Amino acid sequence: MGQKCCAGQGQGGEGGAEFGEPSKPGILSEFDEKMEFIPTVKVLGADAETYDVVIDKTPGGDKLGIDVDEDGDSLKIGGLTGGLVGAWNQANPSKEMKKGDRIMEVNGVSGSSADLVAQCKKGGVLRMKIRR
Repeated sequence: MGQKCCAGQGQGGEGGAEFGEPSKPGILSEFDEKMEFIPTVKVLGADAETYDVVIDKTPGGDKLGIDVDEDGDSLKIGGLTGGLVGAWNQANPSKEMKKGDRIMEVNGVSGSSADLVAQCKKGGVLRMKIRR
């Protein structure tokens, strides 16, 4: 109340409508008819880099070597502590796992951070999809 909108200015007569009140009849409908609505869809993470990591986690061997935070449908890497991931990073610098990366899938399992943790705790080969 008291603040003016510029919708009616220069239209001859009124200086504008107060917020919350309609402006001159027909102004909005005439404007809408001239505008073409083009829906847009933004895909979250579409520009993110995704890569595969394969680590052989032999039971009784080295630890994975990462600290993770469960984050809904992924595991966010909070820190690197050496171990198998450290060895992977040295051998694969172009696919180096870094703090802030997200583990999106392990051995075909995705959708739940608890399920991803369970897969990472298993021995054997871990096939992970990582998103940066």
